[in-house]
Amino acid sequence: MSTPLFPLSVWQSGTNENSIPANDNALRVQVLMAPAIDVADSEPGSPSEDDIHVIGTPWGGFTENNVVIYKGGVWLEWEAFEGWVKVIDEQQYYFDGADWILGGGGSGIPDAPSDGNTYGRRDGEWEQISAGSETLSIITEASSFTADPSTHAGLSRYIRAGGDVTFDSAEGYTAGEVYNIRATASLELVEDGVTLSPSYGGTLELEAGMAVTVVMTSPTAADVIGLTVQSS
Repeated sequence: MSTPLFPLSVWQSGTNENSIPANDNALRVQVLMAPAIDVADSEPGSPSEDDIHVIGTPWGGFTENNVVIYKGGVWLEWEAFEGWVKVIDEQQYYFDGADWILGGGGSGIPDAPSDGNTYGRRDGEWEQISAGSETLSIITEASSFTADPSTHAGLSRYIRAGGDVTFDSAEGYTAGEVYNIRATASLELVEDGVTLSPSYGGTLELEAGMAVTVVMTSPTAADVIGLTVQSS
């Protein structure tokens, strides 16, 4: 019969044999903290005193995922509880309420797969990041256009501009937005309710081949970083 690890035993007023709750608590802490040898699918053949195992395929009347310790010639069973972090077979696991999950460091998040690929978390799951996910989205504008946050903003977007680029406050810009612009022809950055601050000595004009990054510092102001035509 399995036993919950918690609550720990307490000394009731007038207890004459304090060693009973003290030894019981010591055993609970041992089961809680000491590493388990492995996940055992059958009863170990020659157990040693204090051996600890996690029950895999049930044996001996024990329940899957519970933890057993060999003590005084018998196996004692303790119930697994959600959030229990334990070293099993020299690797860290946590119990999510249904299974022992490899990794997680007690955070409730399992380690990413160890298969040489790069993973990120999305919607509560590990998702492989493809090798091409670091590439930029290239946006080509052959003629004059207005910088649109939903179309042009973002570190991963690269704008090849063939005409003037207007920054219009009516577009609803947000501080921190970034616009990466390369001029494929001579053009001008046009202010329409937005104050654009070029680099020292520069204008808002670009010759073909020049590239700038426009960083919005507020909905109506931005810094222009990069080479522009110098003022005469």
